[in-house]
Amino acid sequence: MGVVWQARNELLDRRVAVKCARPDDSRAAQRLMKETRYATRLHHPNVVAVFDYAAEGDACWIVMEYVPSRSLAQLTAERGPLTPQEAGSIDGRSRRAGEVP
Repeated sequence: MGVVWQARNELLDRRVAVKCARPDDSRAAQRLMKETRYATRLHHPNVVAVFDYAAEGDACWIVMEYVPSRSLAQLTAERGPLTPQEAGSIDGRSRRAGEVP
């Protein structure tokens, strides 16, 4: 849906993640705005915080908390497929992120 970069918020002197909607996808900006609205309503250890949303012309971005990690693609490229237990653990954490305490 978009491209994510690591960046630095110079004003606050902290690393952030910046997600940009894909310019070749006409609905990407709408989906990114929805993602931003939903994410700002969630407060959970398994969900990154959203700090800001910016739009200019056809381009838009979300500025989010930066969490150092590897992607699932990187992990599986390095060590092969996940075991069923590992996959279940990831799925369980993702599901709990959507639960209301």
